[in-house]
Amino acid sequence: MRFLPPPVSLQDVAIQILDHGGDATNATKEFIDYLLALAVNAGIRPGDLLPVPMSAIEGEPPPLPDPIRRTYLASLAEHLARLAGHPAPPAWCFRPEYVLPEPRYPRYGSRERAIAETPEEFARRGLYCGPVLMKLHEHLRRRAQIAT
Repeated sequence: MRFLPPPVSLQDVAIQILDHGGDATNATKEFIDYLLALAVNAGIRPGDLLPVPMSAIEGEPPPLPDPIRRTYLASLAEHLARLAGHPAPPAWCFRPEYVLPEPRYPRYGSRERAIAETPEEFARRGLYCGPVLMKLHEHLRRRAQIAT
């Protein structure tokens, strides 16, 4: 088995999926773990801007064959740009290939709940996935509770 370094950008996520046969879910989770480590090392608290470097989101990922995964990466780039307080998200995420032709909802659970909890950057592209970055937000909330 070959060791792959954790992805530090959305480009890396796509490359792991395409070139190394990586699982899309695991590659994305590892990227989010990288962001969590940055947040912890920066000592941020809930409500603070996330320390997401532009280098993590600015490069357009190579095209994934699955339109849902493509849309997810573009939505995540825009969402992270907002949470980090960057002046603008990367331009690539606004291209038409990053918008689903029809809305997609989770297979399980309430469609209404998914609509209510999906961040605007995902909903605008027709991807109603519910809350995102839950692990990151929950970890920061717990750290804040321990600190008080």
